[in-house]
Amino acid sequence: MITTTLTERREVRLDPQEVQRFFPADISELFGLSEDDVHFFGIASEKENVEEGISLVNKSYSLYFLVNECKRPELADLNFQKSRSKWIRLEHYTFEDVRRNNYTILGGMYPLLYVYITNWNQTPEHSFRFAELLRYADHEQYRKRGIASAVLESVCKRMKEEGTEYLYVNYYWSSWPKSSHVVPAPFIDDTTRGEILSCFPKEYDRNSDDDRHVDAFTSNFTLFTPSFFKFIDKKRNEKEHKKAMKRYEECCREYDKQEKAKKN
Repeated sequence: MITTTLTERREVRLDPQEVQRFFPADISELFGLSEDDVHFFGIASEKENVEEGISLVNKSYSLYFLVNECKRPELADLNFQKSRSKWIRLEHYTFEDVRRNNYTILGGMYPLLYVYITNWNQTPEHSFRFAELLRYADHEQYRKRGIASAVLESVCKRMKEEGTEYLYVNYYWSSWPKSSHVVPAPFIDDTTRGEILSCFPKEYDRNSDDDRHVDAFTSNFTLFTPSFFKFIDKKRNEKEHKKAMKRYEECCREYDKQEKAKKN
């Protein structure tokens, strides 16, 4: 029998300057806007729970980079609902909920970017050793400017202060700019995978919804698993990137070999 004790989730509105540190220093310039046109808004959320005697904490950051309608009226109808991506369209409703929840300061503000970072569930002593950049929402008209890659780097820099060692992104690694040197999750070695899993207690309830991702690391990855990591330490990231890409190339050669054998 699984015994779980939960506390109420606590939410704290972050100072705009603190939110800004999650984004690139030149984020306004990347959008072709002045610093007077934009605003930063964020919420830090935390909930403690005890499962089978194990103390865990669930933490997250919900972060917005916004444009001010009063100063840029031509962007007043900008919203995620127009996106071709159904996942980004959902963020429109998320933002509307946030705006309705007594955050009157958001009146006249529209999101240019939305970033959501979570720790899943980890022990209070090392609550953000592992982090996932779980959601990232943007607009089609601002793509091809290197914004996503810049945000990834700025999130890594900021999360280093939280003690984060591994940043996980559930997005197609092969579609990410090669210059970012991301580490494809399917091709990290068993030792590194074990390191990442050590962020979570061994006794952690494998049936809980919050742990659904952890089991994915222990499953047999296929050639087509999309996700990737950024190791916060840059030297470590370069090392893991080279190792993973070497394994990827070996898998590709083996795959090609098997396909040729089938034809013969």
